[in-house]
Amino acid sequence: MQIQFEAHRLAEALSALLWSGRTYRLGAKLGLGITPARARESAGAIDCSGFTRWVLHHASNGHLSLSGGTISQRAQLEALGYEPVPTEEIATRQLREDQHLRIGFRGTEYARNADGSYARDGDRLVVEEVGHVWLVIDGMTFESSERLNGNGPMVTDSRDQRTDGDFLFNLGPVPGWRQSSYDILFAHDAALNHA
Repeated sequence: MQIQFEAHRLAEALSALLWSGRTYRLGAKLGLGITPARARESAGAIDCSGFTRWVLHHASNGHLSLSGGTISQRAQLEALGYEPVPTEEIATRQLREDQHLRIGFRGTEYARNADGSYARDGDRLVVEEVGHVWLVIDGMTFESSERLNGNGPMVTDSRDQRTDGDFLFNLGPVPGWRQSSYDILFAHDAALNHA
């Protein structure tokens, strides 16, 4: 299964979060009913899965509405029939410039005891590495994170992306992405540089 995304809607949603001044906070989400205009103007925080959930909902015109966290988002994509690319191809697929939107996941890693059993803190498993999710299109990575000295929604070159991705799905084509990304996504940045 793949969805054809609207380039204008994707660029508008990404732009709203990139220029909103939001910070990263684990567990912070945006309501799906919040428009890009409101998201850009309101303050607050958003985590990685909240970022992908909100952007994909708006970019697909409500056709792809994922649930809360990284584990459930990945499971939902698999249930919808999306197939992950082979692990050894994740790095190269993230660099493709084919106007296809992809979503990457790093799984949560739990601490283990010397005997191999999971470490626990009472009833809870001890998390060693928190899962993460990001969007990729045409060699650009979009995410909400605290990596690369950032804090919140950011765009980076996919060559700077982590190499520890566990899953990558091709969500579908975004015809006209290159023009929309320039016209909308970077318009705010260009305006600031010329002010």
